[in-house]
Amino acid sequence: MLKHSRIRLIFIAILILLFGLYILGFQISFYWVISITVVFLGITFTGVYLIRWNYFVNAYNSNHNINDAIALTFDDGPDEKITPQILDILDHYNAKATFFCIGTKLKESKKLAKEIIDRGHEIGNHSYYHERKFPIVSVKKMVKEINQTNELITELTGNENTLFRPPFGI
Repeated sequence: MLKHSRIRLIFIAILILLFGLYILGFQISFYWVISITVVFLGITFTGVYLIRWNYFVNAYNSNHNINDAIALTFDDGPDEKITPQILDILDHYNAKATFFCIGTKLKESKKLAKEIIDRGHEIGNHSYYHERKFPIVSVKKMVKEINQTNELITELTGNENTLFRPPFGI
């Protein structure tokens, strides 16, 4: 399975090998360096967008132990207008769902978050700010956002959160 850490090490090893050969007097075309870099970036960007590759971390994206079941999930809320409508529809069909919520919206809509829980649904973490740059920020900033939202979810629900869906599926 492709893993970012392995691919990065292979990429660096190949670049070091090419540089070593260059120092020893071998004619190394700059196009080799460009080509290898393009392949590395292509694999990495594909790994960013295909979460099922588990390229950066293991992602749970299916459960082969359950037949004929689906998981209903909603992202980017809670929203004061739309979330109550979704909750009513779910109640009508006696269905349960997981709401992957943004920390800033949870903070603004604590009453609505409590309603989600009171109606028997789950709340998961969808980052604190939900910024497009989330996949490229430092690990320290990612962890801070995830922890910040988890603390808010724990405060609102009384339970520790174990669910995280990255913004934009990245």
